[in-house]
Amino acid sequence: MAIRRQQSNAVTSLHAEIGKPASQSSTAIGEFVVSDGSVAVDDRNTVAEAAAGMFERIGQRHHPARRLWRAAGTISFGDRTTCCNVAVISFPLTTERLVIAMMRPIHLASLVEYRNHPDVARYQDWSAPFTVEMAERLIAEQSALDGPTGDEWVQLAIELRGGAATGTAIGDVAVGIHDSNRQASIGYSITPAHQGRGYATEAVAAVIEALFGAAGIHRITAGIDPQNVASRRVLDKLGFRFEGRSPLSVFVRGEWVDDDRFAVLAGEWTGFVTPTDDRG
Repeated sequence: MAIRRQQSNAVTSLHAEIGKPASQSSTAIGEFVVSDGSVAVDDRNTVAEAAAGMFERIGQRHHPARRLWRAAGTISFGDRTTCCNVAVISFPLTTERLVIAMMRPIHLASLVEYRNHPDVARYQDWSAPFTVEMAERLIAEQSALDGPTGDEWVQLAIELRGGAATGTAIGDVAVGIHDSNRQASIGYSITPAHQGRGYATEAVAAVIEALFGAAGIHRITAGIDPQNVASRRVLDKLGFRFEGRSPLSVFVRGEWVDDDRFAVLAGEWTGFVTPTDDRG
């Protein structure tokens, strides 16, 4: 069982413009700029403090889950330095049977194993074979993030709760946040050995619950190969609406394939689906 993820080009990061005078102070060496204002920075040692203060004000005025706005990364300097993406929900999440956490080096071996299984890779667009180096790069690229973040895709590991093999992922959920943190796209994979037990529905439902509830997301989308019957069944059980088919719109391993598009709005979400609702 697998579902494709879609990339987003939206940019929602804050940035610091070092060396540019700020309008508030003639002695400032820069300013943090956001869509509705800025804060002057008069000393390089106060950049981090200024960023933290700006995050606090943004959270208080705009974000529906203020406590979840956190710096996710480090600050560097230059003519125009990007810094401090913001995690919109916190991990790990726990359900009756699962733990959903950020994919980390501890999950490397299981990630490589199931991404190379033909039944998992069949409907996905990653390169095959999926090498250890590819897995290491994927995990490293999100090492500074604590969760889904504006203009970033993150890979979340699905673990069995209370399992003896800590760090063993039985699959993953991919989440991409875009449209100024108002919309999200998801994808998921489950190892063949753990399919048919409702784990996909349980994991994805927990992520959707957090995106709609804690993060205040308005709309969540997903795209699948029309032949991917198992993933279609999960989306149906989660209340996703079929929005149409894009013929020959996704390039997967040398060929163009169709893409079925699904979505669910926050107002349509009816809550967590019990594991027994997905045994197919």
